[in-house]
Amino acid sequence: MELKEYIELFRKEKKSFWITVVAVVLVGVFVFLFQPQTVKTTITVNVSRTGVQETQEYAYDGFYRLQADERFADTVVRWLQSPRVVKDIYSEARVAKERSIKGERLSSQVIRVRFISDAQEDAQKIATVTMLELKRQTENLNQFQQQKNWFVLLGDAPVIEDHTVSLRFILVLSLFLGLFLGMWTVAIRHYLKM
Repeated sequence: MELKEYIELFRKEKKSFWITVVAVVLVGVFVFLFQPQTVKTTITVNVSRTGVQETQEYAYDGFYRLQADERFADTVVRWLQSPRVVKDIYSEARVAKERSIKGERLSSQVIRVRFISDAQEDAQKIATVTMLELKRQTENLNQFQQQKNWFVLLGDAPVIEDHTVSLRFILVLSLFLGLFLGMWTVAIRHYLKM
């Protein structure tokens, strides 16, 4: 087919094309109106020490301390991947809907903790209990170490943001999807008529 024939085909089938586009956009609006309300919470956790170890040895500008902090930060991230730790957090926070909690080491001493919840009150409870649980895990490790300069975790106040998908994003996505499906509708109707 030539371009003129395609244009003529779309001219003949413009009604079915636009019905498809409008239907997909209306489905997008319906999805927006009935999407569950969720919030995203981010906590920044810093790895620090309870004290400084005095040594006469060459310190290499604290390089080994940063390396140890990095390894400990990796350990904290692994704790958040443990189903047992996550289950304990949700159980103590008394939040029914259990979701994953993601930890990510951003630098040697900085960890970002993220999770999604249904309400701001739930997010606040989960954030508080998460920090308590991570500190508890750290203290449990310290029982075996008995060192003055053991690790300690310092958490910032949680940042709680709306996590619902915006109407603009849904409209743009559904419009492009509608145009794509509209072209296929025209092509299939033309094929079936042949």
